[in-house]
Amino acid sequence: MKLKNKKSRNIIGIIQSCLIFALVILVIFMMIQINRLQGTARVINYAGLVRGATQREVKLEITGSQNDCLLYTSPSPRDA
Repeated sequence: MKLKNKKSRNIIGIIQSCLIFALVILVIFMMIQINRLQGTARVINYAGLVRGATQREVKLEITGSQNDCLLYTSPSPRDA
């Protein structure tokens, strides 16, 4: 009886070790993917800034309130 109990504890320990190892690998993979995603999100954010500035300029032109200063300034990444 004691031999079966000891054997099952060893098997459970091995399974736990394998699962912890798999978890560590998945966390590393997740961190790499998040790092790549942040670069993509930055590009999307800048595209949104340009789209918003363009919409504002078009609206001002349509309403007759010209603001030529908007045409010559570009949003810098620090303004985001």
